[in-house]
Order: sequence, then C-alpha cells, then structure tokens
Amino acid sequence: MVVLDLLLTNGWIVDGSGNPGYAGYVGVKADRVAVVGRQPAGRPGRAARAGLPEARQVLDAAGMVVAPGFIDIHTHSDVSPFVNPLMESAVRQGVTTVVSGNCGSSPAPYTPEKSDDSMNWLRSLAPDAPWDWRGYGEFLDRLEEWGLATNFAGLAGHGTLRVAAMGGANRPPNRNEFRQMARLLEEALDHGAFGVSTGLIYVPGCYADTGELVGLARVAGRHGRLYASHVRGEGPTLFEAVQEAIAVGRESGAPVQVSHLKLEGRSMWGRAEELLDLLGQVRRGGIDVAADQYPYPAWSTGLAALVPPWAMEEGPEGLARLLEDPSTRDRIIRALEQGEPGWSSSVPGVGWENVVISDCENRTYEGRNLTDVARERNQSPADACLALVLEYPRTGVIGHAMAEADVLRILREPDVMVGSDSLALAPYGPMGHGKPHPRSYGTFPRVLGRYVREQGVLSLEAAVRKMTSLPADRLGLKDRGRLAEGAFADLVVFDLAAIQDRATFEAPHQYPTGIAAVFVNGTLVLEGDRHTGALAGRVLRAGR
Repeated sequence: MVVLDLLLTNGWIVDGSGNPGYAGYVGVKADRVAVVGRQPAGRPGRAARAGLPEARQVLDAAGMVVAPGFIDIHTHSDVSPFVNPLMESAVRQGVTTVVSGNCGSSPAPYTPEKSDDSMNWLRSLAPDAPWDWRGYGEFLDRLEEWGLATNFAGLAGHGTLRVAAMGGANRPPNRNEFRQMARLLEEALDHGAFGVSTGLIYVPGCYADTGELVGLARVAGRHGRLYASHVRGEGPTLFEAVQEAIAVGRESGAPVQVSHLKLEGRSMWGRAEELLDLLGQVRRGGIDVAADQYPYPAWSTGLAALVPPWAMEEGPEGLARLLEDPSTRDRIIRALEQGEPGWSSSVPGVGWENVVISDCENRTYEGRNLTDVARERNQSPADACLALVLEYPRTGVIGHAMAEADVLRILREPDVMVGSDSLALAPYGPMGHGKPHPRSYGTFPRVLGRYVREQGVLSLEAAVRKMTSLPADRLGLKDRGRLAEGAFADLVVFDLAAIQDRATFEAPHQYPTGIAAVFVNGTLVLEGDRHTGALAGRVLRAGR
C-alpha cells in the first residue's frame, strides 16, 4: 500500500471544474495529487479507520474549502522574485502561479544598449537581480536558479521585442527590423514563453500598426500560443480597440486574450452587456477570444501614460524639449484634457480629481489626487501632470474610472478569468512603499469574500473555476488548475466564512484574512499567517 505524504480530510472539495463541491479528502504524494475522494461518514480520529488512505501527515480541513491553487493570469511580477522570492502578496491570496510579461513589457529579450524607459523601470525595481541575461530562455534560467515561492509563467512583451529590434522609434519597422522581432519572439516561444503580449497605450507598443501585430501574432499562433493585448483604448475607443484585437486573432490564428476587460470613463458606463455580446458573437463565429478582469472600479498605470504618445517618443527629456515651444505645449495640454484624433485621453471621462498618485519619489504626494496636488503647486492639473512626469518620471497613478455595475456584469460572465494586473509585493523592503492599487494584496479574496459570500454575484464553484481551470486551460497547463489525480499539488485551503480582502486604496499594504494554507507543488508554503519560507515554485515553460 502506498503511504501518502499528506492527507487533507473533512474539507469541502471545490475541484476547479465548476462542478458542485462536496465533502471529501485530498491525498498528496511528492509533488502530485495522488487521490481525491468523497469523505466517508463519521469523523474518526485516525484516517485509516475511516477507510481513508494512510498518510505520514493528516490535516483536518473541517469547515474549510480545499481548492486548486489560484492562477493569476495577468500580473507584472516579472522581477518580483528577485526582490522578494517569497512572493508574499500573491501567496497570501492563495495564488500558486503567476503569469507575467503582460501589457507588452517583459524582462527579456534584454538589450542594454537599447534599453527603454519601461525596461529601466523594471531594472530599478530589482537592482540586485543578475541582469546578465539576453535571450528569454536565459532570463527563465536565472529565475529558476534564484528560486521563488510560486510557479511562474511568462509572455514575451511586444514592446520589449520592438525596442530590441529598433529602439523607441515612432514608425513601422523595416523588413530587417520586423524579421529580428519575429526571430526574437520565435526564440522566446521555443524557450517556453506562453505567448506574446501587447501594451497598445504605452510607448513603444502604441507606435505599431495592426499589420505589425498580426505578423507577430502569426508567430505565436503557429505555436498555439496566446496573443494577449492591453488594447489600444479602454474608454471611448474601446469597441474599436477590441475589434482590432479580434482582427489580429482572425488574421493570425492566435488565441486572443483581452487583458483587464473594463469600460473606462462615464461615457462608457452601462455598456458591459454590449461588450460581452460582441465577444460572444465572435467566439460563436469561430475566433478564439477570451478576457480577464480585476474586480475593482479603478485602474492603475504610470502617470506618463496619460501624455499623448507622440510627446513621449524620446522620454521625459524629449517631452521637456517639446514643452519649450508654446504652441506645442498648448497642443499637449489640449490632448491631455480632450484627446485628439487617433488618441483617446483617459482624463475627460475620469476627471483630474479622480486620478490619485499611488507612487512618487515625493512621498507627500502619495494618496492625493491631481487636483489637490496642482492646487498646492499653484498650477493647473494638466500643468502639474506634465511637471510631475518631468520631475518624477516613474510616478504611478490610480484612476477611479469604472462603474461598479459594469465590473459586476463582467465578473458574472462565465468565461472571464480573474487576474490581478499587479505585482507581488510585501509591506516592507524595496516594494513596500507608496499606496499601490489594493489589487496587489486583495484580488482573489475580494472575489470570494465580497462577491461570493456577501453579495452572491457568483457561486463558489464558478468563482474558483475563474481562478483555476479556466486560466490553466487558456495557457495549456494540463496538470494544474484542477484537483484531480495526477495533477500537480498546488492547493489552497480557505475559510469561506472568513476570507476577506483588507487592502484599501488608503491603506493598501494589508494581507487578506481567511487563507488557512497554501501548497505549491506539494510543499507547504503558507500556514495561517506564517510563510514557511519554502521556495517551492517552478518556472513553467510552454510546450514542456
């Protein structure tokens, strides 16, 4: 008889498939789930007497839900392991796998002589990382050597590929430059990247036309990998932007993942049903398109992303030169406040008073809105915005721009996955400052506590599916995302009556409650409030 390493008994098994939960047990041998079964009647002291398998360690999960570990389909935790390999704000939410490289930005391929501002920002976050890689495979190797507490899956960022081939140029690539981008993407896919991502509101991704995107998505499509897109607009141009992503999928054959689906700005509120109908019609027409969402009515990005992209072609230094010309300055300010042909500003549908500084070298500005900061500086909000981009180029902001009703409607859609759009943090050390979006600490417990237990927006089984098997299937992770015999033993045990996000916009650095235990590849990583220190995560490589 095989003796298990671990047996979780008396739990409420929610296996990730969406099927109804049941009272049962889960047995683990090494790094795999060895058995999943229904709990025999009675509660004897010894598992073997109840007809359960023998195990070296038996944990009573009475009153707890036992589910597959959560897969965060959309993160920016590319360099978090180099700063805090414990991956604390992820693990403490029950996350066992993070998917990084989103929104067009990844740490590889890395070409130091052509490093752009986004790459410099990543490097500033993790100055102690080796940064000695060049190709995507080398980056994954370094990450594997470093160690981390969660599993890691990555996408190759289109912006990163573009910079490696042609710097930050605001023009279409020539034939040789495109070939280099395609070659670098092919190499990344060969070494395990799960697809290519785009960030089409960010420099330099915003300089690409649809043909360039189709060409690269074809490379991903040949491998059966994702085209994941932060689309070209999430406000008034949202529907056109989503149609572009659909066109990329249609022309390339790549599965399309629309990142952090939302309707930004008052003019778009109330159109969630229309948006979801569009995606549904496209799927029924044979195009593979899906989406993910974070469950908050506010976005977060860099302040520089509010500036029209043509003005940021040469970074803050170039912006400063442009602002010296009065007519150009007037054009930039008009674009900031009203948008302009071919570019939709985030400000009109939000209002400066709802754009809040989350991270800034001048800590006195953190947690304050642009209207308030501008008043203190005796400037207009637009002038203050531009001044801060010049003075503190890496300033982050949060925009309270979405309607809760739209957030809930998107959340109800069965095939929309949950993703935090965050990076793994901890309330101490180099990533423990500022007032970041609370999604970094609370996304998954928020869904379970607020939207399952309190509001009944989702059933428990539907919510867990959105966090487990749905993203696993999207990524092609056949042995993760479900509680099934032979699957990797990524497990989360939580108390549905107690699970709750505690992070707020005012006080974001707070871990959630209600997570009792987290196992990654069969190893206990979190026990109650205690992180065990185990670096049990693995670097996952597509196609292997």
